[in-house]
Amino acid sequence: MRFSIIVPVYNVESFVIGCLNSIHQQPFSDYEVIIINDGSKDNSANLIKDFIKDKPLFKLYEQENKGLSASRNTGVSLAQGEYILFLDSDDTIIENRLLELNDFLEINPCELCLLTWENYFPDALVPVVKYNSHRHFKRMKHTTGRELLFSMLDKQPDWELFAWAMCYQRQFYIRENLSFVEGIYFEDMIFNWIALLKAQSAITFSDPFIRYLKKREGQITRDISKKNVQDRVYVSQYWVDHVGDYNFTIYEKYMFLCRISTLYFSAIILVGALKPEQREDIFEALYGPLILLNYASNALIQSLYTLVKKVGFRKTSRIIGSKAVFFFKM
Repeated sequence: MRFSIIVPVYNVESFVIGCLNSIHQQPFSDYEVIIINDGSKDNSANLIKDFIKDKPLFKLYEQENKGLSASRNTGVSLAQGEYILFLDSDDTIIENRLLELNDFLEINPCELCLLTWENYFPDALVPVVKYNSHRHFKRMKHTTGRELLFSMLDKQPDWELFAWAMCYQRQFYIRENLSFVEGIYFEDMIFNWIALLKAQSAITFSDPFIRYLKKREGQITRDISKKNVQDRVYVSQYWVDHVGDYNFTIYEKYMFLCRISTLYFSAIILVGALKPEQREDIFEALYGPLILLNYASNALIQSLYTLVKKVGFRKTSRIIGSKAVFFFKM
């Protein structure tokens, strides 16, 4: 079997059939679709059961609500395909792309294949699709994941990478014992960087593969909550603690931590959007990754660092206050 496509599902009754249908309509069938219903409370499960009843390549598994990372980990444990793909249940695979990816991998077998996407804005007066190819995202020759990572960061320091924008060789996944940290947001910023740093062969597939639904109400990483801010700090602290594990050169360390610093910056900003009683136990945690601001190249982040050093996190959050939402872009 060529692909295992893992689709976590949680309360997406308005989108999930469109997602699954985008797979079913591909002119390629050497795949399995592993659907993990993560304790949905809406009608998602019933809609899925009705959709897959005559489609043996689609399999539904039920679990109590554990979150996106746990659903992905469950899906991987069930996978049998040569390659693993993740697809969020409100996104779709673009027409014909599964066949094209298969043909590409026949010629270019690899441990990691990076994908790109189109952004779909359904809430516009006229729904808009915008190709979001990274400015420097071109078909690159085989390289290591590490070389690819720093090539991209060198050209585009704000490079974003999501689990659904990568195709993973399952044997590589197993060999490196990869898994998502469960129970946190922004888990991709740990998982994907580790995968890239460990991959001995990586390549890019530059034609847009995913149609990514933008700014859907309920998307977890756009929820300004205490947990959202705490998890930004958690991921920032993770890389401060583990950056020494990868023998980076001085310049590689700078590029890498410069990218992580933007997540940390957003955490500092968003503390100001929380209620006062939600902030206190976050302030102490914020000091842990403070070194990241030394790696910031963005003038706004550097100015924030100056402010924090002068007045501390508590006064900084009061100064920012309601303006925090203005900076909420991640």
